[in-house]
Amino acid sequence: MKNGRCPKCLSTSVLGNVPVADLAQHMHNLETYVAVAVHPDAMMFRDVTMAPVRAWICEVCGFTEFYVENASKIGKAIDKAAANTKSDKNRRHQPCRIDKPADDISF
Repeated sequence: MKNGRCPKCLSTSVLGNVPVADLAQHMHNLETYVAVAVHPDAMMFRDVTMAPVRAWICEVCGFTEFYVENASKIGKAIDKAAANTKSDKNRRHQPCRIDKPADDISF
């Protein structure tokens, strides 16, 4: 949809780069972020990597796609988190690469 055409209805009436926020965030003018803790087992100093979520919306049919700014930064944080996760229990609840899923993660 970032190409300006809706993949569902083929309209070119696309609204791009729209901030995503829930009601509480709207009242405080905050955006929604994805977040990955590089040190997921740590109680403090988890080194959280964050990136804002933006929406592309078809004005005709309402179809919406969400994108994360700087997705490669999130990918690097996921790789570091996987290397730093020691507990099998925690590993099941951590983000992972779908092209290289961990053996003990079930979706």
